[in-house]
Amino acid sequence: MKKLIREAFLCLPLFSLASVASAAVPAGVVGIQSSQNPGQELDEILVVGERPGPRLWKVTWQDHVLWILGTLGPLPKQMTWRSHQVEAVIAESSEVLGPYSVVLSVEQSDPFRSKGQSLKAALPASAYARWMQMKAQYISGSVNTDDLLPTAAALLLQDGAYEKAGLVYTNEVWGTINRLAEQNDVPVTSLQVMADWDGAKKGHSRRSTDRGVRYLQDVMSRVKTNEQSARARANAWAAGDLASLKRLTRDDDADTTQLAASWPFLSAQDVGEIMAHAQSTLVHQVDNALRRNQVTFAAIPIFLLFRDHGLLSDLRLNGLSVHEPDEVDSVSQVE
Repeated sequence: MKKLIREAFLCLPLFSLASVASAAVPAGVVGIQSSQNPGQELDEILVVGERPGPRLWKVTWQDHVLWILGTLGPLPKQMTWRSHQVEAVIAESSEVLGPYSVVLSVEQSDPFRSKGQSLKAALPASAYARWMQMKAQYISGSVNTDDLLPTAAALLLQDGAYEKAGLVYTNEVWGTINRLAEQNDVPVTSLQVMADWDGAKKGHSRRSTDRGVRYLQDVMSRVKTNEQSARARANAWAAGDLASLKRLTRDDDADTTQLAASWPFLSAQDVGEIMAHAQSTLVHQVDNALRRNQVTFAAIPIFLLFRDHGLLSDLRLNGLSVHEPDEVDSVSQVE
């Protein structure tokens, strides 16, 4: 049976296959450092509380305005996100855009699981022993991982490590956005891209799992590093520190490509084609919304906004004026 699977060229450098639900992002966080062990590297600690997240990008065409919130995940499970700027913008908007997702079509009843090869058989013995140890440490419950594709196992492991660290993917940000839209009778339009790709027609709906094995081994070697990086991104997002966020997310495109190409459905060429198609479609969707509405609000993964040749640069090429958050008065009212 053909399943629609979602790709998260979204909040993280993540290519996740979610057969039904789309990824969403939670709120912000402020970090402090622990000095309990002076001789060791300091760890950032996630602090709960209400945080505004980053300020908005402003895009204009004639007298029409589009406001963009850069989203991020994972973020702390106990955070409360509230942005007065977002509340004011949505109250004046004609349309809310998001969340963003790219949808592929794969000829598999369960795209996460292997047909005929167990994870134990796919991995070298030493890697499988390490997997079992880390699974016990980070993955709670009785999840059956015996026939997972290596890439799916890697994502499950990393998400488990994030959760142990208090970092999760939740619907809090989009729950808040949807609530504000409903309160103000503003329609919400999903930024969903149907990828122009069909692995079955290309004759490679399944490829070797070798790249997935390498990816899983790589994730196992850097789980703690990934956790620390995610904490730093979360802290910067909560504080609205866009300079740090830009630095911390600069490798997201490369990580996204590596993850995407580790699935047995896709080659590196496929990934490049899908990403190019997704960006052109996103630009078209956002540009059209700006031109048809007096005021529009959009929530888009922040690393897509930081690309040198990404959404914002393409909007500029379309003749639109793009204003960085530090160019916009933080208390400016919707025009």
